[in-house]
Amino acid sequence: MRKNNSHLIQSSKKEITPIHVRDAIINCFYEAHEDVLNEMFEVTNYSSDEKSKMTKYNHIRIMIKTLFNRVNGDFNNPDKDSLIKVIDQCAQYAQNYRDDETIEKNYNKIMDMINKLD
Repeated sequence: MRKNNSHLIQSSKKEITPIHVRDAIINCFYEAHEDVLNEMFEVTNYSSDEKSKMTKYNHIRIMIKTLFNRVNGDFNNPDKDSLIKVIDQCAQYAQNYRDDETIEKNYNKIMDMINKLD
């Protein structure tokens, strides 16, 4: 990732829930692939930058939801197993766009969160 998005995936003193992890996956993937998203959506004319960002974010959210379906997980009620399977899928996909070091760094950050789940 070129941007520092550690605030999106850092654990806080609050209990980490599977929903927190799922949302961290979405945020991390969005920020890591923002340049690709910009290329994909460059011909689209939005009335504002905010609308453009929301469209790209929703694109990633739908992609992650699709990955949950692919691994027979529940996007709205994720469990540890499905979260691991989804980040495995994300890492595979990211190999098309990112170097191994970046993928491993982000994978490990999300795994740290997953490992803190009860």
